[in-house]
Amino acid sequence: YFPSERTRLALERLEQRERVRDQLRNRLPDYSQPHLVTDQSVFIVASIREVQSSALYGGLLELVQGLRGAAAAAVVLYHAGVFIDGGAYLNAGKRLFGSGSAGVDLFFVISGFIMVHTTRQLAGTPRDALAFLARRFARIWPVYAIAFAAMWLLTRSLSGAAFQATWMSTAKTLSFYPLEPSSTAPYFGYPVLHVGWTLVYEAFFYVIFALSLATGRWRWMTLAAIFGACLVVWPLWATGGVHFDATKSYGLHGYASIATSPLVWNFGFGVVIGLIHEPQLLILDE
Repeated sequence: YFPSERTRLALERLEQRERVRDQLRNRLPDYSQPHLVTDQSVFIVASIREVQSSALYGGLLELVQGLRGAAAAAVVLYHAGVFIDGGAYLNAGKRLFGSGSAGVDLFFVISGFIMVHTTRQLAGTPRDALAFLARRFARIWPVYAIAFAAMWLLTRSLSGAAFQATWMSTAKTLSFYPLEPSSTAPYFGYPVLHVGWTLVYEAFFYVIFALSLATGRWRWMTLAAIFGACLVVWPLWATGGVHFDATKSYGLHGYASIATSPLVWNFGFGVVIGLIHEPQLLILDE
C-alpha cells in the first residue's frame, strides 16, 4: 500500500499531535494536591484540549464537506428532474429525485453545526457578534447580489411573472426579506433567482445566532430560548398548536412567517450536534 501525498501528510500531522499530547500529559500536575495547581497547569490542560480538538475536527470537517456536496447534488438533481418528468418518461424525475429537496434540510443542519465550530473559541461579546454578522454577510451577500443581477439580465425579456422584478421585490430580495409572507410555505414567494428563498432562512439564523453570541457565557441558553420562543411559544400563542410540517404556515405576517417555520428546527439540530462534538472534558488514561 502506497498512500497518496495528502494522506501521508495527514498521518504525519496526526502522529505529531499524538506526540505533543503525550508530552503534555506527562507534565500534568497532581490535582489531588490543590497547592500544586498553577496557571501553568491550566495552560497545559487547555493545550491538550486544543490538540484533541484539532485532531477531532480535522477529520470531522472533511465529513461535513462531503455531506455538503451530497446535499448540493440532491438539490440539483431534484430541480433537474423536471426534464425527465411527465407521462412520456413515466414520471422518472419525481420517482428518482423527488426526495432531493431534503438536501435543503441537510444544508440547514450543516449550517447550525458550522456556526458552533467557527465560534467555539470566541468569548462571546457584542463586538464578537457584530464581527460574526459582518463575516457571514460578506460571505454570502456579494455573491448572491451578483447571481441575482445575472439572473435578472438573462430573464428580463421573458413574459412570466416569476421573472419580473420591481424595485420593491428587489429590495426585499437583497435584504433577505420574504417576498410574500402569506403565500405558500416554506418559500413565501420566489425571488427572480428562485433558489434564493433558502437564504432568507440562513440570514434569520445568522441574526439570532449573533444575538445569542453577544450574551457570552449564556449564549447557548439564549439561543435555546430564542428557538423555543419562535418555534413553540409564538405558534402556541398565535394558533394554539405546534406542528413540524414545513409546507404548512401558521398564517403569521411579515418576518414571523420565517421565524416560526418548522424549517428553522434544522438549524437547532445542527447546533446540538455541534455542541455534542465539541470536546468539553479531558479524560486521561490514569
